[in-house]
Amino acid sequence: MKRLILVFLSALLVPVSGCGTRQVYEAIQGNQRSECHKLPSPEHEACLARYEESYDAYRESREKAINS
Repeated sequence: MKRLILVFLSALLVPVSGCGTRQVYEAIQGNQRSECHKLPSPEHEACLARYEESYDAYRESREKAINS
């Protein structure tokens, strides 16, 4: 639920703040990694691994999915 709220708020703030999609993506990834640090060790590592994808890799995957 927190993630959904964060994504929604980020979408609302993008036009207001003038941030680009890279900044929004990186902010969301950073927030998610911060949440991972609250987990116990085994879960912590798995959680961090889910949020390692760079913006460029994300964008490339997204473009492939859209154009398929």
